[in-house]
This record gives sequence, structure tokens and C-alpha cells, in this order.
Amino acid sequence: MNETDAPRSAYREFPPAGPVPAAVCAWEQTIAPGRGYVQRVLPDGCADVVVTAHGQARLVGPTAEPALARLAPGGTVRGLRLRTAVIGAALGCPVGPLRDADVPLEDALPSGAARRLAEQVWCGDPPELPLHRRADGRVRAALRALGTPAGPGAPAPSVRGAAESAGVSERHLRRLLADATGLDPRALQRVMRLQRFLALADAAPDLRAADLAAQAGYADQPHLTREVRRMSGLTPAVLLRERAAGGGAPPPPRPDARSAGSPRPRELSRRCSTSGACACRRRPAAPPARARRAAPPDAAGPRRSSPATRPRPPRRRRASCSAAGRRWGT
Repeated sequence: MNETDAPRSAYREFPPAGPVPAAVCAWEQTIAPGRGYVQRVLPDGCADVVVTAHGQARLVGPTAEPALARLAPGGTVRGLRLRTAVIGAALGCPVGPLRDADVPLEDALPSGAARRLAEQVWCGDPPELPLHRRADGRVRAALRALGTPAGPGAPAPSVRGAAESAGVSERHLRRLLADATGLDPRALQRVMRLQRFLALADAAPDLRAADLAAQAGYADQPHLTREVRRMSGLTPAVLLRERAAGGGAPPPPRPDARSAGSPRPRELSRRCSTSGACACRRRPAAPPARARRAAPPDAAGPRRSSPATRPRPPRRRRASCSAAGRRWGT
């Protein structure tokens, strides 16, 4: 096996040491030396405690958007994945502010607890992550209702059905799930549907896309394509080929110096000077004469006119008695 055929990344998941009710699994990823690696991270509704070989510990919050993570060559990253339903109970704080967040672990836990948990995750010891409060059964019931695929002829899972299963109103369900999981019901439903599609595709690689869409809970194959593109950045076929190849995602394009910020006015005028009909070189139209007379000469900006300065409509002149008499012949 030559260098080009060697796998650039080795990833594995395993049960955490000791009983940890808040954890789904522990994981480890090792990058081969030589070149870096870009990992496409797909949303799964979980939160991860990520620890690097340099001792940096970070908390990656739940998200419904994809991300491309650059990993250094020859490095090792280890982590602990937290369950969707007990993220808030394990951290002891509302998870809503942690949505789409990537923060140091000490920002979510006390300094001593954060350092101890990071060392346990890196060394493979049983992590001390007790539940600060009891997991809410209503959250579990709502997640179970949202994640159950619809059978033949049965209606698709809905937020109203999940609220009825949890015994709360739809508004209360949104607040409940945001505090416990960091995501709203619609986002959780899309995430669980994506993970169901990936599991089905890994178990049956020869299954057609239309059959995968029906079994995963999508309305049809176009619905599958739109949702997968939205949550991974790729079409279903390209995403499955990338996962099967295991070569990682292509590196994201670096921002250009010109496109990083808006161009300066001097650059804009120099670039547009080649075209005499460019819209950026046209002079703005002059305001109407009435508007120019109504605006005070020393006005710094638009302001509401007072009743004293507001122009009055012209008064209609009333006919005199003599004119009215001549009109009616009296």
C-alpha cells in the first residue's frame, strides 16, 4: 500500500468507560502525518466534549447546520458525545445559547470540573458527568414522536402530534426542547430524519434513492435531495460517495482579499469608470421643488416637521354676497 492509498483518517466509536447515562459514546480520530484532513461534520442533535493532544477542551453545541473542521496532520482528537435529551441536565444550564456554538469547556462548566472532565475524556477514565436534574419525560416523549417514521398510509410526524404526546402545548414544547436540547422541534425532526437516512444507506448501499427517501420519512426523492443538500452541503449521491471513500471533504475555499470586505469607494469608482452608463456613476435625482422649499436650509437630516412649519393647503375663497346675487339674478 503506497502513501496515496493509505487512509488519511482513522475514526472509531466505543462505549465510554463506566456507566455514563448522559453519554451516547466516546470517540477517537487520528490523522495521518503529511497532510491535513477536513472532516465534514453532519448534525446529529448531540453535543460533544472535544479534547486535543495539546490539552485544549471545547464544547461543541447542538446544531442543524453542517460544518467543515480542519484537523492538523499527525494529530489525535478524542471526544465524548452527549445524548440529545439530557444535554441540559448534564450541563446544568439551558442549552439554547449553546446552539451552533464552539466554546471552551470552562465556559459551560466550572473550571475544576472542566479540567477534570477533559482529563478523563483524554485518558479514557470513567467521566464524572452526573445529571444536575432529572431528565424530563416530556422531552423524551416528544423526541420519540418526532423521530418515529410514518408508516404506509399514516400521517407524517408533526409538532402538534409531538406536543400531544408530551402533554403540553406547541409553544410550551418549543421552549421545553430549546432549554433541554438547544434545537426547535422542526430542526430536531430534520436532524433525526437525516440520521435515519444515513443509517439506512450504510445498512443497504444498493437501495435506490426513492426507496431510501420513503423509508427515512421524506415525502419523495426531491424532498430528500433538498433536505440533504441543506444539512450537508452535498446531494445525497455525492454525500454517500464521500462517506464511502473516507478521504474527507475538500478544503473550503479561502476568502479572497477583495471579497472579504466591501470595496472602498475609490476602487469602486475606478472599476466602474470603464462604463459610462454604470448606475454607480449616475447623479441622484433632484428632489421636487416643493420638498426643497419645505426643508429648512440647516437641516442635518430628515426630521418631522412641526405644525408651525408644515405647509398649509390654499384656502378656498368664498364668494361675496354681490357675486352670489349676480349669479342667481337677484
